[in-house]
Amino acid sequence: MVEYELLNTLQSISYIAGATGVCIAAFYYIQILRNAEKEKRRQNILMRMPPMDKTWYDCWWFVRNQDDKLPDDMNERIQYLDELNSKRNMIIRTYDLVGLLYTKGLMNLEEILEIWPPAGIIIIFEKN
Repeated sequence: MVEYELLNTLQSISYIAGATGVCIAAFYYIQILRNAEKEKRRQNILMRMPPMDKTWYDCWWFVRNQDDKLPDDMNERIQYLDELNSKRNMIIRTYDLVGLLYTKGLMNLEEILEIWPPAGIIIIFEKN
């Protein structure tokens, strides 16, 4: 009779261990799915960012080195302001997406500061 009770106890313990293993596996699977979704959202935002190539740096230097002197001719003034605004918007869009990465928790501050130093945008906003 004692052997029968021991076998029942061992069988109950194995069922409990199996159920615990299934719960742990389900939790692990959910975590992997969440991390994959987070990485997918991060890559999607990074793909939307304008490439930091010669065009982007030309825009950055144009906006950074803008003078307060506008051309005298009204047509030239409008063209200058249109060019200035379009280049400024390109730079601001880049940093808006960087801010989105941070606020959504897709990148931490250390990763962001390694890729995009804050001095550039601070210089531009101080001039404006």
